[in-house]
Amino acid sequence: MRTRHRDLRKLTAFERFAEATKPTAPRNIDALEQGIAHCRAGRFDQALSFLQLAVQAKPRDRGALVNLGRVHAILGQRVEAVAIFDRALKEDPKFAEAHLSRGLALMELDRLEEARQACAKAAALNPQNAVNFLMMGLTLRNLRRLPEALDAFAHALTIRPKFPDALVNQGATLFEMGRPAEALAALDRALALSPEVAPTHVKRADALNALKRFEDALAAARRAIGRKRK
Repeated sequence: MRTRHRDLRKLTAFERFAEATKPTAPRNIDALEQGIAHCRAGRFDQALSFLQLAVQAKPRDRGALVNLGRVHAILGQRVEAVAIFDRALKEDPKFAEAHLSRGLALMELDRLEEARQACAKAAALNPQNAVNFLMMGLTLRNLRRLPEALDAFAHALTIRPKFPDALVNQGATLFEMGRPAEALAALDRALALSPEVAPTHVKRADALNALKRFEDALAAARRAIGRKRK
């Protein structure tokens, strides 16, 4: 079986990407705004109701469709999410956010080559967004195309040098390629930016262990356990 890599904290990719009471009058803008507000607050069932209202009012609104698809994905309804993202792309084939969101849903469905293609389209359409290259790197890493994944993470970091998720994945990929010293350097940079992320400490412990720095590896593993308990 293929080993899946999910180095972004979950939040889920969709909650992170969105960053972003009963239904009231069905004005599209009100329903859309309230749906996004509920999503940001973690009230996904309520968000779904408002976003469905928004799409009912304006079935061709690409923003409403993408937000509705993201909520379906957060709720685990990824097949439905992909269908909704396809609707958004029918309205606007150059909508980078819809390609990226579709790619994330496809990745969760283990349709990795389709996910890679969707993320690559997002990156081509919006090459200034580091997240597009991060997600393309994740799909490549899951496909075990490690040199290409490393290039994608490096490109994300040229756009956004202080990007902990890209640094963590860069470090993990370097480790998988048998380059633990370089992996350790990337993971140290990630921890300098986000010191509380336990999986990064775990990966750092692995790199230190491979370098035969056993006492440091043990200390890193203990730090990881301490953060998991918080």
